[in-house]
Amino acid sequence: MRAGSHDGPQPGTVHFPRNANAMTLRLYEDVLVYGPAPEDVRWVLERIGARTCSTILEDEAGGFVQTATGQAAPEGRFAVEYRDGEQYQALADDLAQVRPVFEAFLRGDRAWRTALDLAVQDL
Repeated sequence: MRAGSHDGPQPGTVHFPRNANAMTLRLYEDVLVYGPAPEDVRWVLERIGARTCSTILEDEAGGFVQTATGQAAPEGRFAVEYRDGEQYQALADDLAQVRPVFEAFLRGDRAWRTALDLAVQDL
C-alpha cells in the first residue's frame, strides 16, 4: 500500500457487512453503521444518555426514526421522531418503549406507529 492510500473503511465509519439492508444507523456525529442488524440497534440505543443524546436510523428513501434526550425531551424521557412524508414526534418514558420502534423500522414493519402517541410536527 502506498503512503496516503486507504483501501479500508473511512475513519468514523463502522461497516457490518453481515446484514444486507440499505439502512444507516448514526451514533454521535461521525459514527455510521451501514446495514445495521437488530443487535447493532440495541447496542446503540443502550448508549443514549450515557455518551450521546441522540441516534437516527435512516432508510435509503430518506425516511427515518430517531430518538433524543437532553434538550429534546423532559428529564428522563426520550423524544421519538420519524419522517414518512410528514414528520411526527412522541415522548417515551424509557428505552423499553423506544427499542421496539427502532427494531420494527429496521424490519420494515410499520405497525409500531400505533405504539406511541405520535403527532405531526409543525416544522
